[in-house]
Amino acid sequence: MAHLAPFVLLLAAAAAAPAAAAAAPAERLSLAECMARGGVELIGSDHPGYDAARRTYNGFSSAWPTGVALPATAAQAAAAVRCARAAGVPVNPRCGGHGNEGESVITGHLTLDLQRLAAVRLSRDKQTVRVGGGATMGQLLAGLWRQSNGTRGFPSGSKFSVGVAGFVLGGGFGSFHRWAGLGADQLIALTGVTAAGGLITANATHHADLLWASRGGGGGKFVVVTEMVLATMDLSGGTTNFEFAVPHDRAIETMVWFQAWALGLPNRFIPRSGIEPDPTSPGRVTYFIAGRFFGGEADAKAALLAAGLEVSSGGLARLSDLTFTYERDILRSFATENELGAALAGGADLLSVMSNRSTFEFEYNWYFKYRSLILDAPLPRDALAIVLDAAQEYPGFHVEVKFLGGAVAAVPPEASAASHLRRGAIIFILRGTKVARAPPAAAAGAAGACLDAAGAAAAAAAAGAEVRAGSHNATRTIKAVAASLGAPVRSYINFRDSDVPSFVPDYRAAYYGDNVAALECLKAKYDPGDLFRQPLDIEPPPGGAPPGCAPLLARLGAATAAYSRQLGARVARGAAAGAGRAGGRR
Repeated sequence: MAHLAPFVLLLAAAAAAPAAAAAAPAERLSLAECMARGGVELIGSDHPGYDAARRTYNGFSSAWPTGVALPATAAQAAAAVRCARAAGVPVNPRCGGHGNEGESVITGHLTLDLQRLAAVRLSRDKQTVRVGGGATMGQLLAGLWRQSNGTRGFPSGSKFSVGVAGFVLGGGFGSFHRWAGLGADQLIALTGVTAAGGLITANATHHADLLWASRGGGGGKFVVVTEMVLATMDLSGGTTNFEFAVPHDRAIETMVWFQAWALGLPNRFIPRSGIEPDPTSPGRVTYFIAGRFFGGEADAKAALLAAGLEVSSGGLARLSDLTFTYERDILRSFATENELGAALAGGADLLSVMSNRSTFEFEYNWYFKYRSLILDAPLPRDALAIVLDAAQEYPGFHVEVKFLGGAVAAVPPEASAASHLRRGAIIFILRGTKVARAPPAAAAGAAGACLDAAGAAAAAAAAGAEVRAGSHNATRTIKAVAASLGAPVRSYINFRDSDVPSFVPDYRAAYYGDNVAALECLKAKYDPGDLFRQPLDIEPPPGGAPPGCAPLLARLGAATAAYSRQLGARVARGAAAGAGRAGGRR
């Protein structure tokens, strides 16, 4: 009978199982009940604040998420992820809400709004800063300015309402990148919530492969980032902006010259050129070359002449043609771009205004669409002619050429997932932007409210139609430019574009290049069930991680750890220099 013992035990276990289940039935909670138990505020579709909570900054995005969760701590964010996972609801984190395709708010998904995780804590030596996963760029820059007496900053873009985490995780080029590197290049460590609902830390020694992906591979894919440690940059010397309005009859030849010349400028220059609507003449466009220099106006002029501005241009541009503006306070130079002029003229404090999310409520009236191409060389004459013809045909969209290289190219491509930006020479951007402004009400009371609503709807429809038309034109232009160059399409992940699959066979190659396989491996490792899913995203391999994943991720983790050591040395040198200056003042 001994050979029957396992069978008898199995029967006994089977008989006991129903009794155990009856004694302790599994508790099934709704998403709302689970969130309440975890102490997480959830704004569901029946909540009076639901419509406001589901808005994004892009008027084209209109989605109805299952709910919007507002955790106040990393532990609550983890609880929210566990609740969503148990309910079978995909999760999309939101820090700023500026996604080109509104990817933080998706119908049927849970939006994990991190705006309450927005602390900014500068280190004692002022070389690093801890930033909450929901902080905006305005909150980060204002916090750094206050805590460093205006001497420390971050290589950001110029929009204060953009989320820091989204900017960094997507690579983050902007107003400082040639001088200080990408936003992603400043990432030292992060804390996040895994798809299983646990907390994880990624740095040079723990989960370095996740740190590699977080330096430019795009946000919201692998973990929900609740905190980052970032290196800061020195702002003590101020900056000088310069600009030149290019005559129409010399637009192509001037822009052909400027592209080639600007790529050779010292890293202290952040040059750009482009085309934008003429504010003084509807239906016309203006052409410009411009840039920012780290240092004073006299140094900027001397450096431009030393770089051969007047000689190399053959008379197309002279120093006397350029307008110069020195800004000791770099934040003031961003205020106009953020439409804060009226508030400041009224006596408002800039730091308070830029760090207050409600300041930018008006941006919810925006309609915008971005298209981008990352190119290894300047746009040739034929390609520029295509762009200029399109801009004149539809003068409602903006064209901008931003120059890469400098500190961006100094980081080895394998050290981060931002290899597109490392290898590129320029990033060519087409964007349509329109603010829907409703006319004032003609009467008071209910009638006035109706007129306000009707005016707002009409303004929104007109703005949306205008940008949509420009967006289609921009898509045709991007396709034509790419075809004329005969080069593969490479695009910036933070400008993800739902039209890309219509003219690129594999959109993943356009956004992720040679890193597709590595990012799929990471997806299989950190989010095999694809809980964190978005449009135009990386998906886990159907059969799980292929055999080559472990050595690939180990190699990339080692490469990003090597760069982390370089970054750590830079931070240490800055701390030592700061300590020396402080000692000299005693």
